[in-house]
Amino acid sequence: RFRSLGSTIGTAIFGSILTLGVAANLGDMKAEPYIQTLKQSPVVSRIITKTDDANTLLELNTPAVKQQINTGFDAALLKVPPAVRTPFKTTFEANQQAYANKIIYAFSNSINTIFIVAATIVATAAAISFAIKEKPLQAAKPTETPGEI
Repeated sequence: RFRSLGSTIGTAIFGSILTLGVAANLGDMKAEPYIQTLKQSPVVSRIITKTDDANTLLELNTPAVKQQINTGFDAALLKVPPAVRTPFKTTFEANQQAYANKIIYAFSNSINTIFIVAATIVATAAAISFAIKEKPLQAAKPTETPGEI
């Protein structure tokens, strides 16, 4: 029963480090140009309720959500005069890529922190295990050894 307890606690701790790291690296993305553009859409503005929620910010960068956003943006561009469609599309794509880069940086930086913490724990555990004194096993008589016939 207790064998999986360590992995459960470890997963909880490292998951917390990941989430807190992403949130700390991203901060409040309220002023992010990509978020500002998305908030102008009534459909997407319902999704983006809190700009400091790491889960919401990460979800905006998933392929399925990005596809929905791009489809909605392309549909909205049809209402814009043709002369300004290309600059709007170029700016939107640049902002979307800059946002994706920030998400990737925040996520990879948090994973880096997890590896540093885990390596420190492993190194400490190894040092402690090498410091434990060896205690020789007692010799037993064949008649007293459990499992012997």
